[in-house]
Amino acid sequence: EEEEEEEDEEAETETEAEEQHASTVNHIGDITPPKGVGDHLNFHSHHPTAPRIGYMIPILSCQSSYTIIEDGSPPPSDDSTLYDAAAVLAHSIKKNSIHGSSGSKYAYHLIAVFHPDAVECHGENRTTLLQSLGYHTIVRDTPVSVSEIKNGYFRSNLEYNGQDNLVDYMKLYAYSLTAYPIVVLLDVKSLILQPLDELFNLFYASPYDLKSVFGGTVVPIARTNPVKEPTGLEVLYTKTYNSIQPKKWTAGINTSFLIIRPSEGKFNELKQIIKNGDYQPKTGWGGAGFGDFYGSMQLRGLLLYYHTHYHNPQSSLELDRCVYNNVGDIPYIRVEGKKYCRDTQLEFKENNCRDCREAP
Repeated sequence: EEEEEEEDEEAETETEAEEQHASTVNHIGDITPPKGVGDHLNFHSHHPTAPRIGYMIPILSCQSSYTIIEDGSPPPSDDSTLYDAAAVLAHSIKKNSIHGSSGSKYAYHLIAVFHPDAVECHGENRTTLLQSLGYHTIVRDTPVSVSEIKNGYFRSNLEYNGQDNLVDYMKLYAYSLTAYPIVVLLDVKSLILQPLDELFNLFYASPYDLKSVFGGTVVPIARTNPVKEPTGLEVLYTKTYNSIQPKKWTAGINTSFLIIRPSEGKFNELKQIIKNGDYQPKTGWGGAGFGDFYGSMQLRGLLLYYHTHYHNPQSSLELDRCVYNNVGDIPYIRVEGKKYCRDTQLEFKENNCRDCREAP
């Protein structure tokens, strides 16, 4: 059965924030949930003093194949399913915020970023559906157009590397949401099970206090983190080890759960890297070895290069994926008849790597 399973895997106030996004939020008259989805729900929230975290979900296409699948299940393709998924996610966020009973000290704000092609799919205006749940909706085209990309190899091969054209880069808009001190980028199929305060608090810690964090004594972090002297904290992430192939050990950053400190400067810098198209066939971004793996041309590869090499790598930290963003994937890959851990690359035995399927 194990063999078969392996084969099958492949704080600003409310008014201030609204003013900042006034030009991008769609306000559409009467809001009606789709037929058959039950009672009207709304998770709009406001707290006068608590720091407010921005939770952003990207809605990129009407097709279930528009994105690199991080956890093995397709995104919602019909209106009612999208509405239900967004409602469940919003409920889980509220429950684990200051507005719930979890003891969290952080408030929340729901943001949905739509590609224009994903606004109307099956007759309903999807921005209207999510507004009815309390989401602020933003409709944006890709942050970079194909014509702006200088490198011919990168430009011509982009659409064949696990993603249609440039829509995956829509997730970069999370970096532009500077109305919030912290932004969580989530897949709409995600579910928050416990408060994330222990992670949010880290963004307020000094470099001195972060030493113990980067040492793994404060929150669970990945074994693969290199030893480094922290200069601050700008991003917390997990990796897509489930996409590793034999003898290709590089894993990108998982964009279905990413916690960042937003910055217009980083947003513009990332866009410029894409425009330059400095991606080499074998060595990837910047010729620095961040390439030649599934999705390497897309955001998972770009962010791996940006946060762990290009831009202040002492401010990035990989979390323990068995605790945060656990997708229950098989922890090993078979190479020449032997099992090896996907993350540590050690032989699969004893404590060389964790099996996230058995995590509490």
